[in-house]
Amino acid sequence: MKLTKLLFIMAIAICGPHYANANENPTINTSDYFDSENNDDFVFDKDNVFSEDEEDSLTKQLATDYSSSINMECVDVKVLGVCVWITVTPFSVDIDYSPVVSMYSPDAKVEVFHTKDNTPYVPAKLNNKLASAIGGGIGSSLTGFSMDNLSSSTEGYRSVHIMGNPVLSAHQQTIGTLLDAMELGYCSSTVQPFMTYFHSDIDFYEWRSGMMEQIFYPMNILRRITNSSTGSLWGTLYPRTGWTMNSSPYIGASVAAVRAASIVNENQGDSRGLHIYTAMPKNINGARKLEDPKVDQANGKWQPMNIGASYMQKCSTFPTPNINIGIGTNEPIKVGRAYYYTLWRNYICCTREGNSLVSAVY
Repeated sequence: MKLTKLLFIMAIAICGPHYANANENPTINTSDYFDSENNDDFVFDKDNVFSEDEEDSLTKQLATDYSSSINMECVDVKVLGVCVWITVTPFSVDIDYSPVVSMYSPDAKVEVFHTKDNTPYVPAKLNNKLASAIGGGIGSSLTGFSMDNLSSSTEGYRSVHIMGNPVLSAHQQTIGTLLDAMELGYCSSTVQPFMTYFHSDIDFYEWRSGMMEQIFYPMNILRRITNSSTGSLWGTLYPRTGWTMNSSPYIGASVAAVRAASIVNENQGDSRGLHIYTAMPKNINGARKLEDPKVDQANGKWQPMNIGASYMQKCSTFPTPNINIGIGTNEPIKVGRAYYYTLWRNYICCTREGNSLVSAVY
């Protein structure tokens, strides 16, 4: 039996007993996902995952994802300086140059939601089902409490899922070709499309309690997400849990998104607490990386994807522009309070033009 199926069945075995008497929880049948004639082969059958309406939404969301991923205002290409390269052979010493380029890559989709039945990003539905089954079963076994969030009727707690952007490869093909033609070079992210890097159902303990971060890193609560023009407080980066102080649906969701993104990005100097996650890669293909991408309250750009076309045209750090106004907030409210974003990470690199990099001036 292949490892894929073995892990899948182990997850169902762990989770099954906890779903047996809970009608509100999903049931996942392994026969829905494996070929009955060839028992070892994993088969993705969209009819077992997506309804007809969701298939339409899937197509539309992926098309929107691609068009928004080639927004040059979000890519934000800047030439910062120059790299000096040297190539030494027995007969010559060659010096070459390449520009130091800063750009943003739409590495991940981040969805924030209250209930597992109302996740906003259709391409992530299968990932959500599996994470909910695994995390819900194991978390319930260890804590004795239900990990489900269907009873959440207040704005307090939020679930978060971070997944590699499904259209990242298409974005790289388009933007990379353009920038190479301009002889600028391209910083090609190594994030894997569709891969789940964080799911709060899997990070069942620390995302709900934040206990270790509160005990060992109490000063981090001073790292605040604020609107500099109005002085309004959106929230704090720590403790990195699904509980937020701000009762505003969109603002609370945004704070939860930044917290989860800072976990998977593993910023230098940040605590890792006891979170369960897979770190998002910081390496790039081909070019020479000069700095690691960083995501926190001041780094990384966010592109809201389901609150209106005007917001989708711009990428920024949180707070989102035009949400806070003089008399309060001008935020969009989504039915079900479920939002999703594209997370853009900043890369600084230069194209390799020799055997060794002598210096990078920028």
